[in-house]
This record gives sequence, C-alpha cells and structure tokens, in this order.
Amino acid sequence: MGNANTPLRPGYTLVCVMEGVTLGGMSPEAFEERVGAVLKARVQFLEVIETLPDRDARGQVVPDTGGRSDVLFAVCEEDYSSEFNVERMVRGVRWLEDTVSKSNRPNGILYPERVLDYLDPRVRKLVT
Repeated sequence: MGNANTPLRPGYTLVCVMEGVTLGGMSPEAFEERVGAVLKARVQFLEVIETLPDRDARGQVVPDTGGRSDVLFAVCEEDYSSEFNVERMVRGVRWLEDTVSKSNRPNGILYPERVLDYLDPRVRKLVT
C-alpha cells in the first residue's frame, strides 16, 4: 500500500475497484492490456491497496477484518459505454464511489482517506 495516489492520466476520471484481487506476477502494463481488452476500454492501473478493518456502529475495529487486496484502476471517459458497463457489472467491478459511499459504508470506508482524492470533486460531494 502506498502513501500517495497515482496521478490520473488526462481523461481517466472513472475509477473502479476489483475486490479481492492482486496482480500476482503481472505487470501494471499487462493488467491494463488484459483488463482493457475484457472491458473494451482503455484503463490505467492505479494501485493494489489493502483494506482497513471494518468498524462497528461505535467506531470500534471489528476483529479479523481488513487486509483484503483490492485493485484500483481508472477508465478513459471516452470509452464509457453501455457495453463497458455490462462487462464491468458481469465481472463484479465496482465504481470507487460505491465502495466509499456513506450509504454503503456508514461506519467508515475500508481505504485510507487519500483514496477519496481519486473521485471527481462533484462526485465526492455526493458520497462523503
């Protein structure tokens, strides 16, 4: 897990999460090529991030949670289409804003706060 976000390439504003995934021995370039081909879109690998522990309604850490590896990547907004969206949903790829939304994670997000900076400021206002 890094301490800083990867800068988004121009036009890569749609950030996705693949939960429970690591790169293994795959390079970020190979990830971009393979995932891009499957999703029929240009993608930018951002990072593999380890989830933080869940928190209960009182803000206390839930034992034996956290530590899952998730892959974050961005999609070129020009490639967004209904075909991409179907491929994304079929493969369990989630939008970052869905994974950090207070309505979905009322007791806190599973990532460091810095991850919110990947979101477009207009979207961030809606989910935080």
